[in-house]
Amino acid sequence: MLDSLELRDLYRRLSATPVATVFLDGSQRDPAQRTAWRRAYQSECDHLLSRLKLTRPADAAAAEASLKHIGESLRPHEGFLPSPSWVGVASPERLEWAEQIPIPFDLSVNWGTGPLVTPYLPVVGLADSLLMVVVDHTRGDLYAHKKGELTLKDTFEVEETFEAPVGVGVIKSAGGTTGFRGFPAKDDAQGALAADRERMFEAVRAGISRRAGEDRWILVCAPPDVQTSLSRGLGPDLQTRVLDGGSPDFSLSESDRLGLARDAIRQARQRRDRALLDQILNDLGPGGRGVTGRQDTLKALSQDAAGALLVSETMARTGAHAVEPFVREALRSGADVRLCDGAAGDLLMQKGQGFAGQLRFAI
Repeated sequence: MLDSLELRDLYRRLSATPVATVFLDGSQRDPAQRTAWRRAYQSECDHLLSRLKLTRPADAAAAEASLKHIGESLRPHEGFLPSPSWVGVASPERLEWAEQIPIPFDLSVNWGTGPLVTPYLPVVGLADSLLMVVVDHTRGDLYAHKKGELTLKDTFEVEETFEAPVGVGVIKSAGGTTGFRGFPAKDDAQGALAADRERMFEAVRAGISRRAGEDRWILVCAPPDVQTSLSRGLGPDLQTRVLDGGSPDFSLSESDRLGLARDAIRQARQRRDRALLDQILNDLGPGGRGVTGRQDTLKALSQDAAGALLVSETMARTGAHAVEPFVREALRSGADVRLCDGAAGDLLMQKGQGFAGQLRFAI
């Protein structure tokens, strides 16, 4: 799974190279249809090559050689693809890059100069870093999400259990409460347990601070009082990145935990993108640092003036080839590319025809 910088590097490396870019749909799980993806892929390849032979015969042989490399890389998969989708890029000389991806894609076989990158943008969003903290009053687990994988990094527990001393010096109170030298053992036990819990919370906070870095979201799944205690001990920058994950559930399966992390990343990105879009919309006009609409946004990108490109998910999904020039200019110039869905995506369609840019300098 490529993050935004790796996608930029891949595009820049191959931007002047004729390549085939293939997206495969591996979501079919009917045993009777286990090779349906291969038949559909071969049909698309045949259509592409037939079209090139009629319209661009000079490219047909190069495309056929590129697709041969794709086919060779797929040879081990005789039945189902092992993941919901697969993507690969090949030049006439070699397979340049390929990977299995965890979200479904429509089948697409493409030929052109430079890889087709717009359909891949939803995957980039999944590559975001996140810490997941699952914690209650006696235990805390800290997971790190990176490039679509969730890994357990730390486990914290309340280690001590206070037991009332027995033998000499132990007395029975009138109410039947065991005590030591006249002090209720129950109070001592509660005090010791509270101290042990606070030590665990402090260890969890230290783990968060150590692993959060400069940009990781922090998803906290904890009872309300524990979440309040943890957040209160974090620095202001970390507090702004805390997301409420609801009650802790240590029994979740690995796939359910990963799904929870992905949902949190999506919600965090929506919140971040909406804030940036509001900033752009408030900074439009002469001398401003915001642009919207197809023409002005593409102009800013071509002049290396845009530091960030916002694209509506609706535009990218329904018109990837129309969006591709914008994304390529952003990758070429080093602008951040953000695929906006939810409220930010809807507003972007209303106010900017699906496109907006934040400028490095006024133009």
